[in-house]
Amino acid sequence: MACEITVGSSLKDISFVNSDIIAALESNSIKLYQTETSRRIMTIGCEEETNQLHGADENCCFLIQCTGIRVLNSKTGQLIRWHTLEESEEIVASHWKSERLATIVENKIHKSRQVELKQNA
Repeated sequence: MACEITVGSSLKDISFVNSDIIAALESNSIKLYQTETSRRIMTIGCEEETNQLHGADENCCFLIQCTGIRVLNSKTGQLIRWHTLEESEEIVASHWKSERLATIVENKIHKSRQVELKQNA
């Protein structure tokens, strides 16, 4: 059975929260849908423009935004953690597993890149 989820034209990224739920990222909100029924079950508003939904599971959604990485609770939308960037830094890429977050951060002033590895405890 195919799942057809209609989202706005501002769709940027998607991620599976688990096998039953898909998270769709638009400019400043995440919408969670049931894959069986295509029914929207929750909308999580984002305060600023979000560039990438770079991971989601049954507990958290990880968002890459202009000033850092925001970690939101998937069930309530509440902020859990916030990884702040310096003014001269920009996130190039990021990869997330349930226990760790690896991010490539570019420093424009020093023209260098480094990998930041953080525990998701």
